[in-house]
Amino acid sequence: MPITWDSLQEALNDELMGRFKQLVGSADGMFVSLSTAALPILDADFRLDGNDPNSPYVVAKARDWVARVNNHCCQFDGANRATLMMDRIDDVLEFQVVDPSEPWTPPNTGPNDVLSLENTFAAVKAETQKRLETSKMAAADGTPTTLRICQTSPDRWFDATQTAAWVSFSKELKEAAPPGPPQTTQPVPPVHTLPDLPPHPVFPIGRHSPPPPLLSFKPSNEDIIEHLKPLPEKPDFESPLRRQVLMMPQSGLRTKLLTAAEPHTSIGSHSVTALSVEPDSPVIKAKPFQLHTQLLKEGNVLPIEDRIFLRSSLVDTAPKADSTTPFLTISFDFMIVVLDRPWFFLPYIQNRNWYVPATKAGEFAGGTQGKGKLSAVQTAMLIIKNLSIRGQWSDSDRSQLGNIDQFGPFHVTQAASSLAWSGMQLIGWICQVMPTLPPASGPA
Repeated sequence: MPITWDSLQEALNDELMGRFKQLVGSADGMFVSLSTAALPILDADFRLDGNDPNSPYVVAKARDWVARVNNHCCQFDGANRATLMMDRIDDVLEFQVVDPSEPWTPPNTGPNDVLSLENTFAAVKAETQKRLETSKMAAADGTPTTLRICQTSPDRWFDATQTAAWVSFSKELKEAAPPGPPQTTQPVPPVHTLPDLPPHPVFPIGRHSPPPPLLSFKPSNEDIIEHLKPLPEKPDFESPLRRQVLMMPQSGLRTKLLTAAEPHTSIGSHSVTALSVEPDSPVIKAKPFQLHTQLLKEGNVLPIEDRIFLRSSLVDTAPKADSTTPFLTISFDFMIVVLDRPWFFLPYIQNRNWYVPATKAGEFAGGTQGKGKLSAVQTAMLIIKNLSIRGQWSDSDRSQLGNIDQFGPFHVTQAASSLAWSGMQLIGWICQVMPTLPPASGPA
């Protein structure tokens, strides 16, 4: 039985949450969410001159990077894996939740209590709107103030040469159990409900979710990619793209080499190699080359948000196959960067006496991760460097090591008979579940 995504997440969870508790003092209600598409962090993003590796770092660029990467809503699957959405957290909260919200009082509430509840709601709504409006203003250095890092995190987290903030991690993973007869039933974990909210920005969480299914998608032939055409001038992140990738939704995944015709297209003003797939297009035979490597390399010139969604689209639609290794040793250095949203006004989020017209209770957050655009919000980034993955690779796995881009939540390349990536990369977040938003349904 191959090593599963759940076993990897379990191995990382204790270490990451333990470090997070050291930084913030409490992690009640938080959960680790590994990303479906690892994001390599480019040193050039933070330098005054991105083309000069000796150019000085600019803290303002790092602040801008943090705000742009972490201000997107997350979509969670059954294994708590996160995929960033196009929707911005502050925009959804401001324009779809706070601005249209109206006071609500339980039936049979006395007149004096109704007035008190309405006045309280009006006050917290006004303060939330004020904070959201202020967050849109740029700081003195021109960067957005939408999101910043907490004082518990190092100011120069982006400088890989600063070793004090990094923590070393190494773990051996073995297959869960030898193969046996198929099981017809599985024990169901208890469903945890959200109790009364404490006066603290951490909310309890229910983690009742099944593991992701095994994927059995087989890559196309080594000399053919079917149904190819150039990408449109403007990026359509919903169009299906294909490139080689190794992932691990429940078990390890690997792929074969993709091939394509000579590519040429552009995204915005940047020239990018890319091909999309349409069902009714003719089959094209072409000389082989590593499509995803070229695409991702050229995609590095894109703005960071475009880079995120391009990579996410590629990973989501790429061919995948299971890795059969029964043993893995994973090691890396990691850093947790705690985030702060000054506009996230807790008294409004905790207030239970409001609704949004024509909206059902829980439409934006249902009290558990995965339901609604604001079901859970990122509170810390999980950043690693010096990644090394060694395994007892099968012949089939070993033949594909050179074609691997991602393994589980990790971005990798081949390093002899192992997988590795020495640079920094964002592999996920520590997230906080939101209470039911809106707390009440709008009147019919």
